[in-house]
Amino acid sequence: LFSLITLAVLMGTQIRRPRLLLKYAKWAYFISVVFVFFIAAYQTIQQYRIWQASGLFVKYSDWGLVWTAWQYGFTNFFLNALIAFAISALGWLGLRFLNRRAEERFFEKPEPYLFAVGLFLSGHPGWIIYALLVFGLSILIATIKFIFTRRRDVIFSFYYVWLPAAIGVIIYLSATSR
Repeated sequence: LFSLITLAVLMGTQIRRPRLLLKYAKWAYFISVVFVFFIAAYQTIQQYRIWQASGLFVKYSDWGLVWTAWQYGFTNFFLNALIAFAISALGWLGLRFLNRRAEERFFEKPEPYLFAVGLFLSGHPGWIIYALLVFGLSILIATIKFIFTRRRDVIFSFYYVWLPAAIGVIIYLSATSR
């Protein structure tokens, strides 16, 4: 839910105030990372409190219960976020590297942050579908543009593709998981 709300707000900003999003794309990425890890920490603490109140773990000392809750929280709440964060950082670095090698022809400077936000908020394993969708769309759009224009120098900006693709992946994954 947090990911959908964040992406919807960013997409609304993108439509209403495109320059504002370009200016603050880096902050959007960092804030979403902080909030996702904050939510994971909150869920871990709540899990501990539920177990503490249930009385099912009477054989554990307080520290044993804390350790068990931390292990459970790490594997169920933090691990997927850590994987998605690592992949989003690699995606950000990759797009920046490719854009610099192409002399800044492909993307505006903040666009790698939008790609990273999409990767991160799609989660694990949603980032795989997101990356395949974005790169598939890029090949399809480039092919269609080439067919209609017969020019190879026409560049398509992905500024309006990054966020809707992430929203689509999250909706698809939530619909298929039930």
